[in-house]
Amino acid sequence: MSHRPIHKILFPFLFIFLCSCTSKSEMDPWNDLRLTEQQLDLKIHETEQFPNTIPYKTIDKQLLRAGAKDNFSFYMEYYQTKEEEFEELMLLSNEGWKRVNPDLSVREKRRQIRKQSFHELMFFYKQGKFSLYGHILSTQKPNLKNWLPQLYPST
Repeated sequence: MSHRPIHKILFPFLFIFLCSCTSKSEMDPWNDLRLTEQQLDLKIHETEQFPNTIPYKTIDKQLLRAGAKDNFSFYMEYYQTKEEEFEELMLLSNEGWKRVNPDLSVREKRRQIRKQSFHELMFFYKQGKFSLYGHILSTQKPNLKNWLPQLYPST
């Protein structure tokens, strides 16, 4: 009876394990989904205390980021819940929301404010217990794909 060396037995399992651990890099939405001051050329303010647009019941962590300059303003609400919740369904059931991919929905409108035309872009992104709701108002049409390409998985 011949015995195979232990490294020949364990190597295939070790190889599969290492490949599965390194083949897909996980996105950290708290860091990877942040518009920067350099991207937008404006001061961004942050707070953890704010009136929530989406009334989640088990919020573990939340953050509001907002900024404005000239004819541009935005805010983004970041949520991490203790349990997976679906409170956003009420928001997304309103008219005009379009699903871009399984995790991202957007709503675009044109608005007149003080006789000036604005583009309004709202977006909602969800992966598991993490949610991101954002609102952008600008005289120029906002391009979310350029600012946050992570929301658009490569095909």
